[in-house]
Amino acid sequence: MMWARVKGAAENALLALPMRTHILRPGYIRPLNGARAASSPARAFYTATGPLFPVLRRAFPDWATSSEAIGRAAIALSRPGNTEPAIVTSRDINRLAGM
Repeated sequence: MMWARVKGAAENALLALPMRTHILRPGYIRPLNGARAASSPARAFYTATGPLFPVLRRAFPDWATSSEAIGRAAIALSRPGNTEPAIVTSRDINRLAGM
């Protein structure tokens, strides 16, 4: 679980910065608009699960989002007056993206 310790240390370091910081924690990310996974097993997984994405997002809103929603949410988080919590989940990402 070395990755979990490293991730936790990185998140804590970012949250300790003297500026507003947001940590995005998406779960399943559906690649859209030409985005592709680097490995062929991952591409196969996304090809197989792609048609199920609408069902996944509705059934598991805390778990499923898209690459487009992450981009839109990141833009929304950068706007002045943003009051979102520091930790942003897939549900928050989808809400911020208007999806």
